[in-house]
Amino acid sequence: MSVAKIKLDESTKMEFGISIIGASGIPVTRLVIEGNDFSVSYPCENINGTIEAEIGKLKNIFTEGTYPIKLEVLIDNKIYVPFEDTIDIERDVEIVTKPKQVSNVKESVKIDKVLVVENQPNQEQLIDQYKIAAKIAEELKYKAEVTQTPGDIITESLKSTDKAISKTKYTMLQGLIKLAEELNIEFDRNYISNIKKIISSNNAK
Repeated sequence: MSVAKIKLDESTKMEFGISIIGASGIPVTRLVIEGNDFSVSYPCENINGTIEAEIGKLKNIFTEGTYPIKLEVLIDNKIYVPFEDTIDIERDVEIVTKPKQVSNVKESVKIDKVLVVENQPNQEQLIDQYKIAAKIAEELKYKAEVTQTPGDIITESLKSTDKAISKTKYTMLQGLIKLAEELNIEFDRNYISNIKKIISSNNAK
């Protein structure tokens, strides 16, 4: 039985109650839905000890059916998968919860509960976010991974840039970054200033 059934044309928020033991670094969590040809990941927020993930509308990403779903926790350069199940994408919403637990390790992550909290019918930006992130990656010659979020794609694209770019491409990139900000994509803006310094330095020669 799948952990949850959600509507194909509505956004959904999921909560994970977890406890993390023995970690020295700051954990990063993401929820991954694995499709037949590609996977989609959603960054999670830690709100008062509860991990929340907002799943955007999947109508133009997946078709109706059952798909594997997992929670990944990145701690100290290691990836833990404390929760794996399936999710049904269809017209009706049905909530099913079950506990999950990983084997004992030095650094452990325990799932207490999984809950479909509420629908978010006004979130339609996910597809546009991926399109903008992919365009920025293309302009900066960065090869994105299927599990990366739009924010991760943009950050790594800007971070990996090591060559000066033309004034025309720079202007285009500024426009794409502005669109990304308007779509509320969270990425590391510090690397924007790095690109400006590279351009300024080459123009000064």
